[in-house]
Amino acid sequence: MTKANISSSSSSEIKDRLKSAVRSNLQKYAEPCFSENNATGDDRYTEEDIMTNLYAKPENAERTRKNGCVIACVMKKQDLMEGTNIKEAQVHVRINEVLMNDGPVQAEAHRIMRKCMKKVRSITQECEKSFSLHVCIVEAMDKLGQHNEHELDSDTEDEASFTVGSKLGAGNKYYNTCLTENNVSDDIIEDKHKQENQERIKKNGCVMQCLLQNEGVMNGSEYDVEKMLRKGDFVESTKLKLLEGLNNCINETKDLTEKCEKSFDLVSFTVGAKLGSSTEHYNICLTENNVSDDDMFTIKGVIFDIYNIFLNESEKQENIKKNGCVLQCILEKFGIMEGSEYDVEKMRSETIPENIDESTKLNMLKGLNNCINETKDLTEKCEKSFNLLLQQQEQSSSSSELKNRLKSAVRSRIENDVETCLTENDMTIDGLYDEKEIMNNLHAIPENAERTRKNGCVIACILKKQNLMEGTNINEAQVRAKINEMGNSWDGPELAMAHKVARKCIKKVKNITQECEKGWSLNVCIAEAIHKIGQHDEHDLDPDTEDEALKAYLNK
Repeated sequence: MTKANISSSSSSEIKDRLKSAVRSNLQKYAEPCFSENNATGDDRYTEEDIMTNLYAKPENAERTRKNGCVIACVMKKQDLMEGTNIKEAQVHVRINEVLMNDGPVQAEAHRIMRKCMKKVRSITQECEKSFSLHVCIVEAMDKLGQHNEHELDSDTEDEASFTVGSKLGAGNKYYNTCLTENNVSDDIIEDKHKQENQERIKKNGCVMQCLLQNEGVMNGSEYDVEKMLRKGDFVESTKLKLLEGLNNCINETKDLTEKCEKSFDLVSFTVGAKLGSSTEHYNICLTENNVSDDDMFTIKGVIFDIYNIFLNESEKQENIKKNGCVLQCILEKFGIMEGSEYDVEKMRSETIPENIDESTKLNMLKGLNNCINETKDLTEKCEKSFNLLLQQQEQSSSSSELKNRLKSAVRSRIENDVETCLTENDMTIDGLYDEKEIMNNLHAIPENAERTRKNGCVIACILKKQNLMEGTNINEAQVRAKINEMGNSWDGPELAMAHKVARKCIKKVKNITQECEKGWSLNVCIAEAIHKIGQHDEHDLDPDTEDEALKAYLNK
């Protein structure tokens, strides 16, 4: 397996990429904000103007004020500022969304923003605060372009900014125990891209080794390979349904004798590798399709990118096509795909190991069949291959733990609006249906019609306060953005499942024209889908019929 290619970009390159990302993200908000503040593009200060302190001249006071007000307006339209307060946590979430695939730039963006937000925190006038923030950012980026980035204030918290999701191992039940045993704090569990982090990398590795040892798949610096392959939950957590990926990860690290280093590298390979990079045909297929390693999505990042509305749509589609063509090439070289047609029998035999128990094998086979069925009617080979991979990511997140995380994320996101919406609709919290009542169709009983209507109106009210609904129309793009925001600490497959549930339910209620009814129907659909996840029925298949068919196949 090839490690994810994190090359050290030059400072000037990082500066250019950072400026480009900021420009593209702000573009749609700039024009209305100039108009709202009676300003034009001619009033805008250039980088050179700022570096020569043109804004500080007395005769430019009004121009400077307008610039600050425009910046404050743009930040508010992106929900990054409220009154005179910058929403610092939201700023870091937005950086992760916009710069998901660019680790070095993302790191610098976090560092610059943390420094600059801290610098302007005490300013109480919003236009002044916003312009001061802008000046600080421009000055920091200028230093970056001149290779003076080390003059920026160091902040140890920023060293976590390379990470795009949860801390390594944080989802494991032994996580806190292993932190304590290894004298490591949670904020130290980070990526390995900075040279100065070698001691921290070792600590990361020691925590990973402790987790693996508690799971019974590692003893000291030795893997228990049979148990690793046999242990269904461990296999699921790797997001590599084609298990040769796990074998390659093991082979890449088996000669390491220092247990912490070995464990960290195993985990790093698993979640940070590019799609398809664990296969022997990866580099050949890159060349044949004129695609670079930089064009390929990472295993962890792919779901963020597919549903990230802040990425340029045409570039996103081009990258999806490139990834799909490389994946199709790899599948073809393995003999399990020819053009746009699958060799299903060979796909089953090649991708599902023999040396695992029947229950795990059956679950893997069900997932594979579902992926095949979801994509079988596609005729364009690159699209078909990429969607096969996307379906695989979505199939690999099925558990009561995911159900609880989805419910918790939604609850924490809307709790501030619930009380207000209950009051506006003359309801109390006792009138809300719980999951059990929904699953028992209590809402469908005629005498509960008014209660059900009110529940729907509360849901519609919450959606509107979250800017997810306007009139009777659900803002689908904004829903995807909110899911990415809520799921910033989730693994790719978990995020994929959240998007899948939302996509399915929004489609289901699209034709309903009464907003309270629409809000309620959406809520019921989501509750039923989340319930199925907790029951491991997320494939919507008849378990008895399919299990018998798959068992028959396994026993051939």
